[in-house]
Amino acid sequence: MAIEQVWWQNKLAEDIYATLKLKEQTIPHYNGNSSQLWIRRHLVDWLAVIVTENGICATSQHLAVYLLDYFMDGLEVELSYLHLVALACLLIAVKFEDHCEHIPHISKLNTYIPKTHVCSSRPYTPQQFMYMELNVLKFCSFNLCIPTVPHFLPYFLKVAVDEDDLRDGLPITSKCVVENYLEKHASYFQEIVLQDPVYRKYVPSLVAASCVAAARVCLHLTPTWPKQMELMTDLYLEQLLPCLQSMLATHHQDSVSSSCEQQIMSTNKVDFIHQSTLGSYHSLDSPYNYFPSQTCAPLYHSLDFPLATNQR
Repeated sequence: MAIEQVWWQNKLAEDIYATLKLKEQTIPHYNGNSSQLWIRRHLVDWLAVIVTENGICATSQHLAVYLLDYFMDGLEVELSYLHLVALACLLIAVKFEDHCEHIPHISKLNTYIPKTHVCSSRPYTPQQFMYMELNVLKFCSFNLCIPTVPHFLPYFLKVAVDEDDLRDGLPITSKCVVENYLEKHASYFQEIVLQDPVYRKYVPSLVAASCVAAARVCLHLTPTWPKQMELMTDLYLEQLLPCLQSMLATHHQDSVSSSCEQQIMSTNKVDFIHQSTLGSYHSLDSPYNYFPSQTCAPLYHSLDFPLATNQR
C-alpha cells in the first residue's frame, strides 16, 4: 500500500503491522477458475523481467500480479489483449506503490511485447493503455490498498535470526552473515509464490512467514520456527505447514528444471563456476558479498548463486 517505504523501522511499526493484518482479512476471495490459467505463468515471468530491468519495487510487482489474477479470474480476456492487461496492471501498481520516476514509458513497455504476439507489429497506443487501466480499476472498484507479501516480509526479517540459532547442529558464528543469506533466500521464496495461484488461498502475512520458515529450512537453521517468530507473527509452525510444504515443493521443481538447463551448458564452464562459487557459499562463517539481483525465480538457481537444498 502507499505507506512509508521502510515502515518496519518506524516507531509505529507494530500499529502499522496490526492495520495490515486487519486489512488482509478483507481481500476478495480468489476462485482460480479462469480458463486462461495456462498462460498465467508466462505473464508473471514476463512481468518479472520488466520489473527487474526497470528497477520497480517488489510491492508494485506483487500488486500487479494480484490485479492480473483477479481480473482474469472474473473476466475472460481476448488472447491478443492479455499482455496489455498485464502491462496495465503493472502501470497501476507502480503509480500506486512506487516512485514516479519508476513509472515506465508506454513506448518502452511496447518493446517488451513478444515478437510472436499478434499485435507486435502494431504497438499499443496510449489510449489503449488508459482504457485498459480504467477497466482494471473499475473491476477492482478502485481498491488498491491491498496488503501483499512484500509488505510483511521485511518486518518479519527483523527477528528472523537469533544468536542461539544452530546450523547443522552447530552454533552460528556470524549473525550478520546468516541474516544476509536468509534475506536472499526469503526474497527468492517471495518471488516464487507469484508463479502459482495456489498461494492466493493464504493471507499474505502467512505466506510471508512461510517464506522465512522455508529460508531457514534451506539454510539448515534450527529451530525451523523460533519463538521470536511465533511471538511476532502470532503464527505457529503447524499453521504454516501447508503453505511451507507447497513452497518447498515448488522450489524442488524449480531446482530440477534448473538442473536440466545446466546440463546443456559447457562442461568446462560448469566446472569453473562450480569451483569458484560452491565452496564459498557453504561457508557462512566467511565473507561472501556477492548477491546477484533476482529477476524471475528460475534464474535464482543459476550456478552463480547455488542454493542449499539438503534438509536435515
